[in-house]
Amino acid sequence: MSGVHEQAERVPPRSSGRRAETPVERRACGLPGRPPSVGAGDSARDGASPCLQGTPPAEGREVSPDAASSRWRDGANGQAVNGRLCDTPEERHVSVTETPFQGKVTGVRTDVVAMPDGNEVRRDYQTHPGSVAVVALDERGHVLVLRQYRHPVRHKLWELPAGLLDVAGEHPLQAAQRELYEEAHLKAADWRVLADIYSTPGGSDEAIRIFLARELAEAEGERFEASAEEAEFEYAHVPLEELVRGVLIGELHNSCLAVGVLALRAVLGGNGVEALRPADAPWPARPYGA
Repeated sequence: MSGVHEQAERVPPRSSGRRAETPVERRACGLPGRPPSVGAGDSARDGASPCLQGTPPAEGREVSPDAASSRWRDGANGQAVNGRLCDTPEERHVSVTETPFQGKVTGVRTDVVAMPDGNEVRRDYQTHPGSVAVVALDERGHVLVLRQYRHPVRHKLWELPAGLLDVAGEHPLQAAQRELYEEAHLKAADWRVLADIYSTPGGSDEAIRIFLARELAEAEGERFEASAEEAEFEYAHVPLEELVRGVLIGELHNSCLAVGVLALRAVLGGNGVEALRPADAPWPARPYGA
């Protein structure tokens, strides 16, 4: 899932002394009435503590690692904070936006973005509908992986079953179930959200939801007829620990595979699968209908 590398060309400010609009920070950790997303060490049924926002250093002043650590630990006002780090949405003013290329699935967009110092910069990035991936775990503790040729990197990579959100507003669970059926002719009775990631946020807006699927069984009906690179799939059911080792020694490189197996290993070594978010958990990066 490759991205277009960000181009950092500075654009002169349109008027002397002009300041960019002050961005508005919005909380991203949970929705009203719901606790923030839980990790491997938190229970989905326990009250979740607030996310730490942090305090930016004064302009032009370096902050030592010890001071930065203290700021995250103690909060902006020096008081103890019972919370954890959390990414937060922020939208800066865009004065110009163009789409120099639009392909069948992805495109390239160029935005002129205001910076806090009053200058503007151009940012080129890939636009992407979003994706889902599936860690399909069987009763032996083995994970289904498939091998596929990826032309941009000139490699055959071992990957998870995965695919695009083909329809705007598509429910990610339905997309994941479709991909597991089409690529492996499998179905699963138990689904959980394992992780939500941005694949390459410096050069693409692609968001990926990685599911954990358990209680696997062969799907009914005829197998999906694959084409192009998918017609060459090779399949394997591999012990989780072997995949973790392959990631850590640099032999397995697919991002969804790496995040998925490392996250699952952390979950199994922590509070267990029951602590994961449900399969229909909100996904602010790609909102979907019921």
